[in-house]
Amino acid sequence: MVKPGDTLWKISLAYGVTVNQLKQWNSLPSDMIYVGQHLATSDPYYTVKAGDSLYSIANKTESTIQGIKQANNLTSNALTLGQRLYIPPQPSVAQPNMFSEGIFPLIDKTYDAFTNTYGDARSYAAGETSRVHEGNDIMAKSWVPIFSVEDGVVVRYGWSELGGWRLTVKASNGIAFYYAHMSGYANGIKNGATVKKGQLIGYVGSTGYGPQGTSGKFLPHLHFTMYDTNVNPWKSMDPYLYLKWWENR
Repeated sequence: MVKPGDTLWKISLAYGVTVNQLKQWNSLPSDMIYVGQHLATSDPYYTVKAGDSLYSIANKTESTIQGIKQANNLTSNALTLGQRLYIPPQPSVAQPNMFSEGIFPLIDKTYDAFTNTYGDARSYAAGETSRVHEGNDIMAKSWVPIFSVEDGVVVRYGWSELGGWRLTVKASNGIAFYYAHMSGYANGIKNGATVKKGQLIGYVGSTGYGPQGTSGKFLPHLHFTMYDTNVNPWKSMDPYLYLKWWENR
């Protein structure tokens, strides 16, 4: 991801490639680049090997199945040995107007590539009216550690029928960060506790969708969202661009 002060020349030196290669791999018409832009710094083509699947290739190349299929006009998940696939760089991300120094809540390589699920329909009981998904789901194994994305104060802690063991941390500007479906909390986490950016706050799980202690109704993951608490009722915010910015800082 292009950072302030970067040029194609500086990036080429850092990765041991040429400026012309960077321009070719990224279809750049000129030497102009911008902060937040994602660039391929190696040959963006991948040759399918024995045992490969779109899922494994997406994980190895930090891409997504859908992104690879769209870039290569694939109509199915079927692959052939020796097939050459173009791996698109991650979408460029604009720097958010707040929390640009935040951190991603999970450690690199402990979670799967994720897409924006904010606004998707959700329901968990037969006959229940679908509701709008107010966050992003990041798939990871149970007990993967979760870290606070920013400084704040714990304002909600404990069990929620939908969110399971969940936690809400409110920043000084009134924006709250919501972490749900956790398997447990870190020591010292309680209502009113002060939390620092990067502090361990809990662990990924699959809790929720029922009375206290319910677990395993879905695959383990972190449900993360943001709320503006300066309005009543709180208004959910799409956290995807924040997450992608933090992920690639």
